[in-house]
Amino acid sequence: MIGRGPFSLPDLSGLDGALTANYIVSVEIGRAFPPGDAQHLVTAFVRSTDGALRRYEEARVRLERSAREDRLVEYLRGADDLELAFMALHRTMRLAEGLIQSRETTVGKNQLPSDTDRDLLRVMRNAIDHINQPIIDRRAGKGQPLQLEVGNDDSTIGDDAGTHTVSHARFGEWVRTLHKLAVDLTNRPQDWVRS
Repeated sequence: MIGRGPFSLPDLSGLDGALTANYIVSVEIGRAFPPGDAQHLVTAFVRSTDGALRRYEEARVRLERSAREDRLVEYLRGADDLELAFMALHRTMRLAEGLIQSRETTVGKNQLPSDTDRDLLRVMRNAIDHINQPIIDRRAGKGQPLQLEVGNDDSTIGDDAGTHTVSHARFGEWVRTLHKLAVDLTNRPQDWVRS
């Protein structure tokens, strides 16, 4: 069900929104990961985390404004921004999984959301990414949400496998978890380099 607000998206505006800039400074002063494959993974991960946080916060602000001012256009733009946040966070999660697999880092599964959460994020992202085909196949209007429907407490989308829902609190926690890892990798790279 489409929400009218208030939306329960956690406020993440207090998280460091300058991750990429901080990471570049750490590279310039020689405090980053040693050159190699892991350094490229960390760089991409930090940039992607920064982008996911920015998209999330833009969605949250627009959705709050849509409820406060009763503006449908802001709701639609907020929903679009939240779709982009799902896409960006999925890319971030994939890069984090690459860090786990890297022989150059000590990043472990316990630094990421659970396998179940990662699977749900993948399913949500895939449904968003492939939203066009059911519409082209004339299945729109048949009771399945073919766009991200942002409710007061969760977001829902459908695909051939069914309807998928994630609470705003859970999504915010995924962003927060990956952001913490990005900050740690930036501020204390020596703790994450495999000897």
